[in-house]
Amino acid sequence: MLIIRRLYRNMLFISGAAVLIAIAKVVALHQVTPELLVISGLSMCLGMFPIYLPKGVVWGASVICYIFVLDTQGLAAACVPLLCSTFTEFLRHYKLQIHQIKWYRFMVTLGMFFYSLGGAWIVAREVSFLPTFFDILLTISAFEIINLAILMGIQRSLGVKVTLVDSLRMFNLIPLLATSSTLTMVIDFANKTLVIGLVAVLFACFVMLSRQFLQAVNSQEQAERQYQLIAHYTTDLIVVVGTDNTISYASPSHEQVFQCDTSWVIGKSIGSITNDPFKIFQAINRIRQEGTHERLELTLNINGKQLPVETEFSPVLNDHSEVYDIILASRDITERLRQQEYLVHSEKLAVIGQLAAGVAHEIRNPLTAVKGFVQVLKRDFESYSQSSYDIVWSELTRIEEITSELLLLAKPQKAQYKIVDLVPVVRHCVTLLEGQAHKRNVYFDLAFQGSIYSKCNENQIRQVFVNILKNAVESMDNGGVVNISGRLVDDQIVIVIRDQGVGIPEELKTNLGDPFYTTKEKGTGLGLMVVYNILKEHQGNIEIHSEVGVGTEVTIILPSAQQPGDNGVIQMQSATMVL
Repeated sequence: MLIIRRLYRNMLFISGAAVLIAIAKVVALHQVTPELLVISGLSMCLGMFPIYLPKGVVWGASVICYIFVLDTQGLAAACVPLLCSTFTEFLRHYKLQIHQIKWYRFMVTLGMFFYSLGGAWIVAREVSFLPTFFDILLTISAFEIINLAILMGIQRSLGVKVTLVDSLRMFNLIPLLATSSTLTMVIDFANKTLVIGLVAVLFACFVMLSRQFLQAVNSQEQAERQYQLIAHYTTDLIVVVGTDNTISYASPSHEQVFQCDTSWVIGKSIGSITNDPFKIFQAINRIRQEGTHERLELTLNINGKQLPVETEFSPVLNDHSEVYDIILASRDITERLRQQEYLVHSEKLAVIGQLAAGVAHEIRNPLTAVKGFVQVLKRDFESYSQSSYDIVWSELTRIEEITSELLLLAKPQKAQYKIVDLVPVVRHCVTLLEGQAHKRNVYFDLAFQGSIYSKCNENQIRQVFVNILKNAVESMDNGGVVNISGRLVDDQIVIVIRDQGVGIPEELKTNLGDPFYTTKEKGTGLGLMVVYNILKEHQGNIEIHSEVGVGTEVTIILPSAQQPGDNGVIQMQSATMVL
């Protein structure tokens, strides 16, 4: 098949040489007349300035010169304007750079035109009995049809998939009718000089109009490309709402944000994609009546996904200054709302901090005195009631812990960081809570994959583990096991604490870490908040997953560090301890 394709193109290449031979014959027989030279010059002008037709078709009007010479002087003479116009078209295509012309392609094109011209010559001889107009129309039509057929063969030989329908789309009857009419005028009228002049003026106007048409098409295509560029790559969500409040256009950005095709949005009522249709219809009615711009905060609900947006409503006016369309440009404000929420949260924390500092200061001084006198009166309490003393002392201790957390919240101190092995830190915290845990029939299971080093403040990190483990123990009223595991993942330390407690309801998880928010009967909500603040200062993170009736899993993530004195090599050891 490849050999056949090459033979096809080589045959056309050889046929192109026939054009040169025919021209040599015309020159040798002294048949180069002034009329032939003028027409050849005209063919070069028409080759340099083709006519642009709708659907992107470029029509070489120089065919009028070939057919005129073919009809008046024969096939060999018609090869002269054929060669001139073809060479000019190649010059135009390669922007007047002769050295860049592909001469093999040039000869193949000459061969294609030679076969087309030969076919047209045969048709012209067969239909010479017809009136001039129909004779020329059939001749030109034959030239164009043969030319399209050979061109389709060339494209197929190059591996380009093209059908007969695609080729026929390039066939345009209007220029053929115009050419036939023009040639009929030239051939049938006696005063050919005047007619040729008028025809030249007519074609010049036709060429100028076609170039203006091309400029208009190019301007429209450029505007469409710019519009598509903006519409396809903008992150804003743009919809156009018609007079019936249905969406007639939706930008492709909807596909990226909502993972649905724009056809899912187009044709729907604008109220069906928002959580507050009454609000958006009110805005649209005001815009239609007053023609003003509006900006609203809405929540879009498309394909099951909700997105808070700020929407700009812009009216589109007709020639009578009436609103017929409204453009809605929506921008995602999720991050802005998050920042606003963070700002409000920070302001709350500042107020809480000031309040906590004042309360802790006012409580701590009298608390110290009370604890001192309670210790002095310990014997009197014990003689009266040992349990009463235990209750008073435990409650005073709890008050002292709360004031300490308040002071830590109000006045966080600058921590001193050093490289610490977290495994002994966790074991120490387990030892502290072991007595309280055993009273509840709770036991700890530790599993670490070697020593784990982190650059941190040991006291603060110990506070983190104490608070988390204490919450785990207090959530297990029926006893159980608290599993603690730690490992290195790339350059991070991942420590997982899993209990078998009551779990946390889904609706309460979003408020975890807020001050004074707790699920425990006697909790303050400050412990977990202190944990969040400490981990944030250590560039760490905490993740909490819980299921009611199953338990809670807390994952603590901290940046890892090299063991001191190891030249960047962390010594891994196996350590598993069950208490």
